[in-house]
Amino acid sequence: MILHLDMKPFLITLATILLSVPALSLTPGNPVTPDALASADFLKGSPPKTWEAGKTYLINCWATGSEPSVMTLPILQDLQKLYGDRNLEIIAVNVGENDRGAVAEFLQKQGKDITHSVAFVPSGDTFQTEWVEAAKVTKLPFTFIVRDGRYLFGGHPAELTGVMIEGFLAGGDQMQAMLDEVERAKIANVVITDQLKTYSAAQRDGDADAMQQAVAAIASNDPDFIHLPRMLVDIELVRKNWSTANASLKAIDDPQMALMCAALISRKYDTADERPPAELYATVAEILAANTADDPSVKASLARVQWILGRNEDALATARLAAAEPGQFAKAPFEAYAKSFESDAPQSLEDLIKALAATANQPGQ
Repeated sequence: MILHLDMKPFLITLATILLSVPALSLTPGNPVTPDALASADFLKGSPPKTWEAGKTYLINCWATGSEPSVMTLPILQDLQKLYGDRNLEIIAVNVGENDRGAVAEFLQKQGKDITHSVAFVPSGDTFQTEWVEAAKVTKLPFTFIVRDGRYLFGGHPAELTGVMIEGFLAGGDQMQAMLDEVERAKIANVVITDQLKTYSAAQRDGDADAMQQAVAAIASNDPDFIHLPRMLVDIELVRKNWSTANASLKAIDDPQMALMCAALISRKYDTADERPPAELYATVAEILAANTADDPSVKASLARVQWILGRNEDALATARLAAAEPGQFAKAPFEAYAKSFESDAPQSLEDLIKALAATANQPGQ
């Protein structure tokens, strides 16, 4: 088995017994015993002999060569301080390494603040095979949550929210309701991911009906999905229902989402043969104008929209503001962009993007 510890993989040498015994399988909901932990070498604390009724066990697998899992050690200590007196027992299990001395030295350098248990498990140990291997763990850190003899959760410790921990500690109906919600969210995320792919493909094909169906599926799983308002605008743009698109754009109450939508519209139709009517462009200009502070790219988009609306003097002034304060971008492309607005054929946004990319690729830039 290879545990991918971020950029540094650890090669786990399995005991030869694995070649003759069918692979174990461990999934949330399965019963588990503490027997495998009993054979671990505890550098701090001691293994649980039995699972205490009503106690939640957080068993976090880590390795010294995995920077992300090392970074979880202080977080585990914080959890210990917050919940240690509320029947939460934390055990950090070092897996996939065979140098006990090096692990012990590493822990010593971490200071004396670690109060939760820490165990060392060499490659091929029972915990390695019956837990890590059986749960098909491929990346560290990985956390097992156990309560009342059942393995309830497995995943990156960052996935554990305060609500989840409170649910595990409460047990009973509150815990089950939390687990049901977590499962529902996982299913919803899978559906949303699939539907986003469907939506993107339909948008490329100009199939507004398929886009609408994907949006409906997403909304049924997550009515508050942040991109839904923008996606509704996109659908009306594909249908060329300009007035409806304009109304939908105005209805976006999240300023950042409205800005994203307006910026995308300005670029999408910047050099298109058929552009939206002035009413929609006026809304785009209004949104961009409200968000120009410290952002030369927004100013550049606004200048083009103003020019398309026939507001040439405003466009020139806006382009000059972008050139005067280019932020992290090179100044020369913005100056040339602003200069072009003195003519009857100013540069497009694509022209500016290409000029900025060329400048970024030059040595010293």
